[in-house]
Amino acid sequence: MPRVLGFDIGRVLVVLFMVWYGFLNLNHPEHWMFLDGVNLIIHEAGHVLWRLFGEFLYFLGGSLTQILVPLVFVVYFWRSNQRFAACMAAFWTATSLFNLSVYVGDARAMELPLLGGDNVEHDWNWILSNLNALNADHVLSSIVYATGLLYLVLSVAGGLYFAKGDKNPLPWALKRSVKISKMRNLGSLSEAMLAKIGVNSSADLEQLGAVEAFKRLQAGDEKVSLVMLYAMHGALTDQAWEMLPPLERQALKLAVER
Repeated sequence: MPRVLGFDIGRVLVVLFMVWYGFLNLNHPEHWMFLDGVNLIIHEAGHVLWRLFGEFLYFLGGSLTQILVPLVFVVYFWRSNQRFAACMAAFWTATSLFNLSVYVGDARAMELPLLGGDNVEHDWNWILSNLNALNADHVLSSIVYATGLLYLVLSVAGGLYFAKGDKNPLPWALKRSVKISKMRNLGSLSEAMLAKIGVNSSADLEQLGAVEAFKRLQAGDEKVSLVMLYAMHGALTDQAWEMLPPLERQALKLAVER
């Protein structure tokens, strides 16, 4: 896709769609929108899944699954360094929370048309009645709605930030120094190896850089392999070292040989 000022135009268009859809959903969560159909299918599937674990989880399971499924995608995409996709999944989570807030808030009134007609039990009327908390339906609904608003803001802000690319480094305020063994691609052996050259944390490694750290390791241990170089670079850029593009590996190797 073409880029303007470093932003991927296709991703910017997706973010604009998220803003438009999110604004409509935020102001009128009771209006049925096309993602609600997806959430409904997942909700009903959740009932089937959780019915194996007792009556309470059967009733709660629809709503629980409706929220957990998009959250699983958020975690998966984030951990696989697909930051923009993670933001889209967070947006999906927001729409699901808005949808759920309407259902929770209907616990006493029971005015919503339910799949299956009048013979179907209202999940949140049953849940809150059994918890002796039916009068808390509007409060709980507001909490779910507010959580959806938080996810909406984060997804739009994150989507715009990562519209420049998934490898766009996180803002400094979101970073914290961690032990070497806690970094991606690195473990206790790498931690012991790097400690010999005075690198004891992610901040130390970031300040020194993967290439210079590798050169210092080579100076003290001739047996260190290029895998360590790739692993350190991947740790600093949040990439699995095995997935580094060949050109990126070649550039790192050339930098070491200079």
